[in-house]
Amino acid sequence: MSTTSRPSRRSLRTGHDGTGRRPPSRSSLRPRRLARLGPLARLTTTVSGIGRLAPGGVWEGNLYLRGEGDPTFGSSAFIRSAYGGKGASVSALAGQLVRVAGIHRVNGSILG
Repeated sequence: MSTTSRPSRRSLRTGHDGTGRRPPSRSSLRPRRLARLGPLARLTTTVSGIGRLAPGGVWEGNLYLRGEGDPTFGSSAFIRSAYGGKGASVSALAGQLVRVAGIHRVNGSILG
């Protein structure tokens, strides 16, 4: 995950959650890129925002999610039913925003 604050575009964190994932479907990525990724590929989701972090961990503004085509990204229930529990959950991403950026609540939209 990468977290960026705009307008300064300062990166707060870049990385991944350490969870192994199956490569995305051919509809998500081009076949040649898919072949290069292999079964141990790591895909990231970037979170950027326009706004500011107010007292109490409240993000005043919008957050934007940009993924790399990870078909496993979704709710924990979806990941359990479709991928046997291996994948990147929305709740794990939210947990990273709390740990890395101190965001506990968003007064704005989350778009992606």
